[in-house]
Amino acid sequence: MGALKGISVIVLTYNHENYIEQCLRGIADQDYPGPMEVVVFDDASTDETAQRIRKFAEKAPDTPITLHVNEVNLGAARNFEEALAACSMPYLAFCEGDDFWILPEKLSRQAEVLDTEPATTMVYTDYAKADESGIIAAKNTLNGQPESFTFSDLMLDHGPSTNAVMMRREVLGTPFPGAFRTVPNPDIFIFSAALLNGKARYLDISASAYRLHPGGIWSSRSNIEQKLIRLSTRLAVMKSLPKRERSKFKEIEMQLSHEFSKSMRKLADSGDILFNKYADHLSNKNIRLMALRKKLRNWKNSTIQKGRRD
Repeated sequence: MGALKGISVIVLTYNHENYIEQCLRGIADQDYPGPMEVVVFDDASTDETAQRIRKFAEKAPDTPITLHVNEVNLGAARNFEEALAACSMPYLAFCEGDDFWILPEKLSRQAEVLDTEPATTMVYTDYAKADESGIIAAKNTLNGQPESFTFSDLMLDHGPSTNAVMMRREVLGTPFPGAFRTVPNPDIFIFSAALLNGKARYLDISASAYRLHPGGIWSSRSNIEQKLIRLSTRLAVMKSLPKRERSKFKEIEMQLSHEFSKSMRKLADSGDILFNKYADHLSNKNIRLMALRKKLRNWKNSTIQKGRRD
């Protein structure tokens, strides 16, 4: 085997003062023997996140941590783009500031796959769920993952968690489409870039932990909204594909569109405020049909009530 290629670990953080040290400790404890850099981008935190990162770096001089603090809050997508531009290694791994790694050989196991399998562009593991204090609540989250995971699998399944992923830097060589900055979870665009250029390999080990807490971007959402985010983001990925690529996945796009419209119809019928929040992801035709359905339903209800009064 030749020289180890090296890993850039991207840590995106915002107001994670209570969690960031556990995140950095999990990275510092990795046994990967090759070159590694830890690129931390603090998105203008208003708490002491940055100060705690600096203190940790002083206590762990063997861990090459570079901290960048944004002057203004950029949001997750733009913060990621800035962090990506600062990376210099051929492999990328990710751990957001409120998550953490629990297996010291995580990076070594994943890098070994990328080193030996040229067609594999991304490697991901199972992951645990932890409570706000960092205590593991569920050791394994994923069930029934195929050993080889494709773009189609990502569109139709939940797929990897960012903290469990490693990928080749080269697959992110082109700018992301505009939708990357507008969707609630841009991670799907990142994974898609890898899977449109190869395949992912699943390692059946629990190597990281996703922390559930009230301030979490994902965990703080309701189950209904999480479903809408999954579907609308995947539809945004589909719409951003070149025409020839998009046509390959036409049936999958139709399935996603049907599921999204079905969920939105239920929200429109119930008057849920989430309908307006995600209506931009519907076609004008669908919005008009749902509005007409609502008018008809209101008319029927008023007719029934009038009949009862008469």
